[in-house]
Amino acid sequence: MFAFPLIMQLTLILYQKQTHPELSWIHTSRTIIPIVLGNQLNNCFFGGIVIAQGLFMQINKLLREMLHEVNRMQTPLGMLLLKKYYRMQRFCELADQLDELANKYTLIANYSKEYLVLTSFSLVISMAINLFSTTLGCYMQYQAVANFITIEETYDVSRALAHFVFLLIPFFEIVLVARVSQQELNEAKEAGNLLQQMNLEHADVRFKQVVDAFWLKVCTINLKLIPLGLLELDGLGP
Repeated sequence: MFAFPLIMQLTLILYQKQTHPELSWIHTSRTIIPIVLGNQLNNCFFGGIVIAQGLFMQINKLLREMLHEVNRMQTPLGMLLLKKYYRMQRFCELADQLDELANKYTLIANYSKEYLVLTSFSLVISMAINLFSTTLGCYMQYQAVANFITIEETYDVSRALAHFVFLLIPFFEIVLVARVSQQELNEAKEAGNLLQQMNLEHADVRFKQVVDAFWLKVCTINLKLIPLGLLELDGLGP
């Protein structure tokens, strides 16, 4: 959100010093400001996905702590050392905590899908422009090399480097959006894996019910990141 515009700004300033040293560095704002403004909605979606991923990670962290405690209480040693009343009381407390986590998980997943609907059009347009910019940048690099080889036209190294930077930035934007989207979905699915690892053989009845209800929510919430039904972002991830 901040590094890419800064890199493009520095590239424009360096390129301008090579080609038009008489111009002020402020002159580059005519090129960079429309690019930055055009990417803001895409950055809003990117930031929302990062926040959702962080929230899912925190839920999974609490689930892992709960998983270790639940399984430890049901080991032979835990059954021997801990009284039945204490285990029952502790399972009730854990059931309340797990029920709260389930509600928060549902809110995060639903808001993520609603936020995607809100920004889906701008996101698709932004990624389409990035894809077009990448394709155009590849063609311009190919044309410059071809002209240098065939008609011995002077190869402008500074211009080529500037185009190369503007070629890489859109490509990295596409890769980062896809990667973060995939990481969010992985964190969302990890909650279900952690719930399945909980030993419920000697657990309290209410705790079993809460675990089953939470696991059912994870399975039924179809958290897909497909803006306008055109592009499956998680399918682009590594």
